[in-house]
Amino acid sequence: MRRTNYIIWLIIFNILVLSSTNTLVMPFLLMYLKEDLFCTEDSLSFYTASCYSITFIVSMIAAPLWGKLSDKIGKKSMLLRVLILIVISYYLASICTSALQFLLVRAFQGLACGMTPALLAFVTTHSEQQDTGKHMGLVQSSNLIGAIIGPCLGGLIAQFFGVRTCFYLMQVLVLALLLLDVVFIKEPQKIEEKAVSSSHTPLSKLLQDPILQSLSSCMFVHALVIMMIVPMLSDYVIRLSAKENDLPIALSGIIFSLSGIAGAICSPFWGSRGSQKGYLRILHIAVLGASIFYLVIFNVTNIYLFALVQFLFGTCICAIAPCCHSIGAKRFNKDDHTKVFAILYSFSQLGNLTGPIVGTLVITFLDSQYVFLTISSILLFLSIYLLSIIVINSKKAT
Repeated sequence: MRRTNYIIWLIIFNILVLSSTNTLVMPFLLMYLKEDLFCTEDSLSFYTASCYSITFIVSMIAAPLWGKLSDKIGKKSMLLRVLILIVISYYLASICTSALQFLLVRAFQGLACGMTPALLAFVTTHSEQQDTGKHMGLVQSSNLIGAIIGPCLGGLIAQFFGVRTCFYLMQVLVLALLLLDVVFIKEPQKIEEKAVSSSHTPLSKLLQDPILQSLSSCMFVHALVIMMIVPMLSDYVIRLSAKENDLPIALSGIIFSLSGIAGAICSPFWGSRGSQKGYLRILHIAVLGASIFYLVIFNVTNIYLFALVQFLFGTCICAIAPCCHSIGAKRFNKDDHTKVFAILYSFSQLGNLTGPIVGTLVITFLDSQYVFLTISSILLFLSIYLLSIIVINSKKAT
């Protein structure tokens, strides 16, 4: 048991470091293209959007394929493969001399996806069933904490040493993580024992499973609604803060990260409650709560109240990922966990890609505050769908 706990904490540390490195340079892509790669003003918008989205597109396609491969070559092999590709991608990014080269590197970085499915599969393999929800919550918390730390650390490094130095730092951190994993992480015993008589489910059959389709929809919506506010939140917060003479505009950055902070705090709680009360019920409550909070925020004009509701929204929306992953772990055979998590990861990436586009369309045809109303409506429909599943399951049970 001690070894199991040790491996789980090492996996959580993996997620923390990789989440930090993934977000370390994201806010500064435009700066890197403009100042280091001398991208012209005419093509700056194109390359900024392309460099941001290309990684999501490639990883969305590649994740299920890598998940299928990991079932054949082993989860640890997949984990090490991802880390090696990430180190190579950061090295290539640090030596780029043109925007086109950097775009190709960002596409290559998308091939390095699969880290999240591999690590989630490790967690479920080394977790007792009653602890799965709690561990999934810890995974979500470490992912969110890394996403918060990354831009803060990246901003300091970029300010004093330049964006290129961020890539050097990421190489060192991921390389150190690779060495740790080579030495201390062990391949799950079950894969070695079932090398002959495998019970793997084909990827095509998994995609036809209605439960996995529902979980994939939840993960898509989760990423979609979070990313929908990216094009407008900073400007919207600045607009609200202008009404408060004593409020510095710098507060917009803090408010932007409040939902992530709330999620990092509350994710383990939701995971634990899911294992006690049922993940589907907790998922429904959390989605409904998030919908209500963004319905409230639609008419909020006070910056302090806005910040509070944004925090409360984060306490609810963070439950989706650990609950979906826990349901997937419970519903499917452990031999299929990596493929299942890879599919969920792909739909999450699709949401990451789609969210800013939908948010921009809402802003273009309506107004910034209608983004919150749109998100609330999407979450309300999802909560109704989840409630219908709960009712159907309860009728079947009786």
